[in-house]
Amino acid sequence: MIRYVFRSPAFPIIIDIDGHVIAARSVRGLEKKLSNLELLPGRTYDAVDSTGETWFLHWDSMLLSPLTLKKRATKMQLIKMVNGRKNRSQNEMQYSEKSLSAKTFDVIFDDLVEIVE
Repeated sequence: MIRYVFRSPAFPIIIDIDGHVIAARSVRGLEKKLSNLELLPGRTYDAVDSTGETWFLHWDSMLLSPLTLKKRATKMQLIKMVNGRKNRSQNEMQYSEKSLSAKTFDVIFDDLVEIVE
């Protein structure tokens, strides 16, 4: 069971686990996806919630914490994370890195969650 430091993230959430990117729309969905992965003890993994706030998943203690050095993820950082992930299917198109100013963060985030799921 995942515990939260200070508060819970705004779901959906995207997590980068050593290049394997997952997305979850709820706590249950996140716990289910994490249970299917082999995570290494002593590691922390980067996450971004739907507001763009960055989080760390501390695997040993099963904590999701907003205490990070960088507070916000950019549109481009998220797109590069999803486009460069190891668990991409071979025929999947990359998300366009063009015309980002014409799209809001929310639209891009929702599109990326759909792609990863």
